[in-house]
Amino acid sequence: MSRNDVPRAGAVSPIRAIAMILAHGVLRLHERQKALDTCTEQRVHDPVLNPNGDMA
Repeated sequence: MSRNDVPRAGAVSPIRAIAMILAHGVLRLHERQKALDTCTEQRVHDPVLNPNGDMA
């Protein structure tokens, strides 16, 4: 068995790396959606920003 056959203790498998990247992207999307929802709700309920009362 050569040195290259032994997995390193700190090594991350390619599948795990992809999963971590995707999870990070999902978390960013959730944060962005939450921020957009908050902004939209504020515009709908704020008569100064939305004087006609129509949906934003």
